[in-house]
Amino acid sequence: MQAWRDTILLMAFDAIGIILLALVPKGRRKEAAAIFLFQQFPAWILGLAVVELGWISYPVRDFQQASHTSFSFEFLLLPTIAVYYNLLFPAKARRKWQVAYTLGFGLALTGPEYLIMRMTRLIDYIHWEWYWTLLSVMGVLVLSRLFHTWFFGSELTRPLKP
Repeated sequence: MQAWRDTILLMAFDAIGIILLALVPKGRRKEAAAIFLFQQFPAWILGLAVVELGWISYPVRDFQQASHTSFSFEFLLLPTIAVYYNLLFPAKARRKWQVAYTLGFGLALTGPEYLIMRMTRLIDYIHWEWYWTLLSVMGVLVLSRLFHTWFFGSELTRPLKP
């Protein structure tokens, strides 16, 4: 029974990711697509590394035969969150507010992941702690921001509205 509940929860996460992508304003969709596709690469590398090193396992996951990583997190949710992280980034704010913004996004992902790890079989920390998730998520978000700054240049201060 637990596996069915976890599978339904996984499908709900996939649906949330797709809905969030659909809510990106029309005028910012090209920007969102570039960020989304870029973010999949570091998320995949990091996710693959921690699974192959035996630090994390995903007992219940999409594509059981294809990969031991979490498709939902590495290829859908984290890239989607990176899209909103970049589209809403306070480029004109002081550095301390930008760091607080990044920390907020990191905590917004780490907290639910920790609860999911404790209450479901979707993720199992073997040799991993919540703070490694926080640091790695913040790291890949900052990496996506560096990509965004390099790729889009002066488009950094556009509002989210189309």
